[in-house]
Amino acid sequence: QSLRFEAAWYPNLTTSVRAAAFMEPPITCMTLLAFGDSNTWGYDVQGLKQGRHLRLSRSERWTHQLELLLQRHYRHPVAVIEAGLNGRTASAADPPGSASGACSCAPQPALSVALNSHKPVDIVLLALGANDLQRHLFTSIDKIVTQVDNLCQDIESFQDPPNQLQAPLLVVIGPPRMNPTQWTSAWGFDDIGIRSEQLNATLKTHCETKDILYVDCFDRTEVTVEDGVHLSCQGHIQLSRLVFGAIVAT
Repeated sequence: QSLRFEAAWYPNLTTSVRAAAFMEPPITCMTLLAFGDSNTWGYDVQGLKQGRHLRLSRSERWTHQLELLLQRHYRHPVAVIEAGLNGRTASAADPPGSASGACSCAPQPALSVALNSHKPVDIVLLALGANDLQRHLFTSIDKIVTQVDNLCQDIESFQDPPNQLQAPLLVVIGPPRMNPTQWTSAWGFDDIGIRSEQLNATLKTHCETKDILYVDCFDRTEVTVEDGVHLSCQGHIQLSRLVFGAIVAT
């Protein structure tokens, strides 16, 4: 007597195993890698009052909202991989350790590890540079843009046949308008209003020159009143729609 195979009994089996059991072709999935800092991680400012790092729920984060928008648009499976880290910079090193010394906030080798872990990757969403505005890094706007460009080159040259036959599409996400608060002062963001505007303008011009898709978030995404740096829930919604619009327009 043959044993009837029910997928519901084995929810954790891989797609390939389940497909083989039902003699169905495997399901392909569009994969996006969101590589960024605390605004990609989903920092919840309510934690500031408690002296700890809190994270917005998955449903509130722009990455998940983007995933849903793309799934509805393409009528196809889409996975947005979240690779956000509090304090991550675009620079090669962050000596003081913005992540309270728990791990390195440098973008490499973390970016290479993420690309190789999730290949094949169709689109990379790169959202870095804001943390480099902190005074202890002594970094100019031009140097930050150069550091972001180095990461762009790493992404645009990433191939690893047979899994990654061609480099992923690159989308650079600019910083929101950041506003001075007691927290920006404590975190070392001097003249943050002016400097975040300068970073956005310089990075946008650079990406246009290099023919890199750029999502301009400045004055289009809301940050919290509490700390002036992190996206509000409304800001996450706004960012998901901006990135969605840029992707579907390509």
